[in-house]
Amino acid sequence: MFNKAILRKSSPFFDQIIIAAFNFLLLFCSSFLLNTKEFVLLSNFILFNMLLLNILNAGILQPFMHKSRTTKDDWLVFSIIASVLLCFLFSGFVFLLKEHYGFSSKQIAILATLNLFSSLFELFRRRNMLLQKWYSNIVAGVTLVTLTAMISFFTGIHRFEGIIEGVTLSYIIVVVLLVIQNSKVGVPLKIALNKEHVRSFFTFGWWLLGSAIGFWFVSGGYLLWLSHIIHDSQTIAELRITQNLMSGIVILLTVVDNLQMTGSRNFVLQKRMIFLGTPVVIVAYGTAMSLFFYASYDQLRSSWNLIFLWTAVYICLAIIRIMTGYLKSQGKARPSFYSQVGVVLLFILITELASITQQGLNPFIIVVYWLVSYLIISAITMTVVFRLTRANRLYQEENMSKKEVTFFGSVGYNIGDEAIAIISAKYLKKLNNQLNIRIGTITEGAVKNRYDGIDEFVIDRTSVSGWRNIIDAIKRSDIVVLGGGTMIQDKLGISLTRGMIPYMLQITMIAKYFKKTVITLPIGVDELHTRFGKFLGRQLIKRIDSLNVRDEKSKQLVNAYCPANKNEVNVIADPAFLIDEVMHDEMINDEYINRIVEKPFIALSLVNENIIDQEKTNLFVKLMKEVVSNTDFNILLVPMDRRMSEELSLFESIRQELIEDTDRITILNPDLNSIQISYVLRQAKLLIGMRLHAMIFSVGHIPIIGISRTTKTDTFLKQFGLEGMRIDEFQSWDYKKIAKQIESIASIDSNVSDQYQVKSKLVETLKLGMNTIAARLGNERLKESAL
Repeated sequence: MFNKAILRKSSPFFDQIIIAAFNFLLLFCSSFLLNTKEFVLLSNFILFNMLLLNILNAGILQPFMHKSRTTKDDWLVFSIIASVLLCFLFSGFVFLLKEHYGFSSKQIAILATLNLFSSLFELFRRRNMLLQKWYSNIVAGVTLVTLTAMISFFTGIHRFEGIIEGVTLSYIIVVVLLVIQNSKVGVPLKIALNKEHVRSFFTFGWWLLGSAIGFWFVSGGYLLWLSHIIHDSQTIAELRITQNLMSGIVILLTVVDNLQMTGSRNFVLQKRMIFLGTPVVIVAYGTAMSLFFYASYDQLRSSWNLIFLWTAVYICLAIIRIMTGYLKSQGKARPSFYSQVGVVLLFILITELASITQQGLNPFIIVVYWLVSYLIISAITMTVVFRLTRANRLYQEENMSKKEVTFFGSVGYNIGDEAIAIISAKYLKKLNNQLNIRIGTITEGAVKNRYDGIDEFVIDRTSVSGWRNIIDAIKRSDIVVLGGGTMIQDKLGISLTRGMIPYMLQITMIAKYFKKTVITLPIGVDELHTRFGKFLGRQLIKRIDSLNVRDEKSKQLVNAYCPANKNEVNVIADPAFLIDEVMHDEMINDEYINRIVEKPFIALSLVNENIIDQEKTNLFVKLMKEVVSNTDFNILLVPMDRRMSEELSLFESIRQELIEDTDRITILNPDLNSIQISYVLRQAKLLIGMRLHAMIFSVGHIPIIGISRTTKTDTFLKQFGLEGMRIDEFQSWDYKKIAKQIESIASIDSNVSDQYQVKSKLVETLKLGMNTIAARLGNERLKESAL
């Protein structure tokens, strides 16, 4: 039986494979069905369509996806209009060249139609990607392949026009189906964009355009260039057929490129596998294709060894891709562009010189020219890489000494605040092992006794010696980091010495006195209700060098409190979402944890301050009693604050109310660290949660019923499309109905894949944000990558 999780993760791969297979099979089957002249005509037809799609991808589709992720504007209608205009202009360009390439006016009209609907097809595929509707893309791709085969059979598979008519009609039908499917999720009917938005849209894709056209040229576009030099259809056909057979290697190189960009914990082994394994796989693939060519193409059998020359070309291409992939992983993307364009220009120069000197051009000579071009550029690329690598190593040896970083926050009691600091520290140390991070704690041992590899110091603001220690900690730091949690708020009271804002301002002013850089982890900013709070908040904001907030509302409040602030303000998600990146570092498989998760259970996370009256407590008691009576699930009460005055006292009182069921109701040991608590929560059948970080730890792994109490929990539930209830509406709750709902949700294998997809997308964006923070902490390599 198939593993559903593996299939979900493989969906983007299958999506790409189906479209690649469609293009491959179209040319492969046509090479048997058409005569040489018509096959060359079809090849040119497809190459023009591929050129348009590459320009479209760089100039419109990539900016569409980027803008849709990073702005609130819906760019779909704008992108449709831009795509239609691009197709119109491109069709006019091809019309001017129709005599040279032997196209009739009817064929140009078909090409224009194909260009339009294939562009819309690709645009709606990208929209489905943004919506995580991979299954729809796979169905659309399979439908396209099937319809093309069926319609072409009726329009005439032995005629060039019959095939292109079949392909075009298939695209029209599939696009209509995609439009119908997209209309169900809402397609905007108006455009509300200004000039600046449009300019930034096209600026994003400008630098991608040259690389896209270069890739198209290498992948077959050069045949259009050679048509003004070579007038032999047989030569063009041989080149197209042999290169089409080798196109599978492009998919391999894309996988290698992605592997390098993702990185690995054992990167040395990974580099050896890439450098040694990729050429071996290419040689094996080339050998298999040469035998297949020899067996399948009787008329071209004498050219079967042409595949071996292509194999050598692709090995050189692999070397360039591996080298430039390494540079991209270091944050240097331009060498990739220059190397690709360099190969193209060198090949054009060599073939043009051969034409001027009247040297004969046959398939072997042309592939040799490609090989020469790639050998020269790969040698230059390797030289550049080795020099940059040596320079980076020398730079690191000379300049990348240990950086002292000190976190100031409220670590000690609240497990959510602890998770933000610890996970941030561990993830930043993974990005840059030159960081020496210390975390300030309210209670001694909060970090030292629970986590390995991170130092702590105790923050005591009640004594002279305590302040001396704080000042010494700041003096020895290279950078001071504030966070996490809601740092700018006055709801708990505020004075010159009491409250979160005065505390942060005191630390910041001392740091500035000693000329230290001050940045924040992603923090929350609340509405300030006092004039004094707003004054202190403004003084704090303008002194922070890099202010990172966890949501757009916080950024808006920052700009409202301090309009004259000139320092950067970045929106970065809560670092607790990165817990999967550090969970393997912790010892989570101990005897106590195994005993807790041994039997099926439901986890409950409450907040004491929101359940202060007996009526609310009684409601939860009744709810738990109903669950215990009607299901086999145990109940685990999960405290997210270690103070007895918080939910620990609430849980004890609830447990006493259910004295007869105490063997089924357990309070989780609050001395566990945040990563262990996250692991325990993910073993539950269901979480009923009020605490934000209990829900963050669980989302994407188990079903959640959220109880909203603040704006941040409202935002979280809405973001992940989770079921929720409001604590201020508890009087309307029907505990029996809720218990039945809990029973049904927890008893089935609930589909949490949608939440997992949202979380995965959020985590990728969060990693970029943390890269930016790492850059400010001294890792210049990651700074370039983040930019």
